[in-house]
Amino acid sequence: MLKTSEKNQENFSIFARFRREDGAVTVDAVIWIPFFVICLTLLADAALIFYGQARALKVAQDANRALSVGSLASYDATEDYIENALVGMSPNASATTGSDDGVITTIVTLPANDLAAIGFFTSMTTFDMQVVAQMVKEF
Repeated sequence: MLKTSEKNQENFSIFARFRREDGAVTVDAVIWIPFFVICLTLLADAALIFYGQARALKVAQDANRALSVGSLASYDATEDYIENALVGMSPNASATTGSDDGVITTIVTLPANDLAAIGFFTSMTTFDMQVVAQMVKEF
């Protein structure tokens, strides 16, 4: 019959090669893990900001297309459509739609701090991002 200490050694024998007696791995982990967590946080916030930009561009293009074929009646209706579509992602989003020489232009402004999940890096979230979409009128 095995003693308790022998049972514990058998249970952890798979991880025996990863065990160290000097604690060097622990010191390295304490130094490097916060650095990697900060880098991953920065990467996640940047990815979410770029995702928000891509989504706002798609919504603006869809709204311009709907206005150009007559599905939306006016510029105000187009702006309302865009702001309502983006309210879940950015409650402070604003849209401006106009037309010049048969080209519909929409400018969507999004505060970056609405898009960042963590907001740990304030330099990445203190600006307003603008997305511009254009479409030729078809009516």
